[in-house]
Amino acid sequence: MTTHVRTCRRDEPLSRAAQLMWDTDCGVVPVDDDSTVVGLVTDRDICMATYTQSKAPEAVRVDSAMSKELISAS
Repeated sequence: MTTHVRTCRRDEPLSRAAQLMWDTDCGVVPVDDDSTVVGLVTDRDICMATYTQSKAPEAVRVDSAMSKELISAS
């Protein structure tokens, strides 16, 4: 389990999430809102959102690509 989790905000561009994935060598970044996880964005989410919207990652917001239904375990 990762203990130092990096997150992004829903209003940030997908390029920010992609940079976090590159920097931390992972394929998923939690999306937080005031220290509460409200979604997840994956490398596949980024690819599909930019492809289907025909936009660059810096032109697409995280909240348009993230998964919003979360299932967690303690």
